[in-house]
Amino acid sequence: MNVSAIWSDARIYCEKLELAGFKDWYLADINTLLTTVDPASPTPAPLLRSAQSAFLNVAHGLYWSATPVEGHPGNAWVVDYVYNDPRWVDQNTTNYIRCVRKKGIAPAVILYLLY
Repeated sequence: MNVSAIWSDARIYCEKLELAGFKDWYLADINTLLTTVDPASPTPAPLLRSAQSAFLNVAHGLYWSATPVEGHPGNAWVVDYVYNDPRWVDQNTTNYIRCVRKKGIAPAVILYLLY
C-alpha cells in the first residue's frame, strides 16, 4: 500500500504507525532516503540491492523526507524515485511516505523495514 499525504501529516503518520510489532517508526531524513537509490542508474530509478529487500510496494514518484529546506520556510526535501534525485517542494503538496526505524542500538541508521 502506498500512502501519501502533505509533509506535516506524513511525519504524524510515521510517528503513530504500528507495524510488524513495532511503534518506533519515523519519517526518514533526506540522507537516509538517498541511500536507497543509485543516482548513476538510468531512470526510472532502480533501488539499490540492499533496499530492494527492505522496501515494500515502491511507487515511482516523490517520497517525503523529514528534512526541511534551510532558508526556505514551508519547503521540505523529497527523493524522486523516477529521476533518482533529491529536490525540494512545498510542504503542502501530497507525496508518498516512507517510514523507517532503527534496528538495535547501532549508531548509524540501519534500514530494518520501510513501509
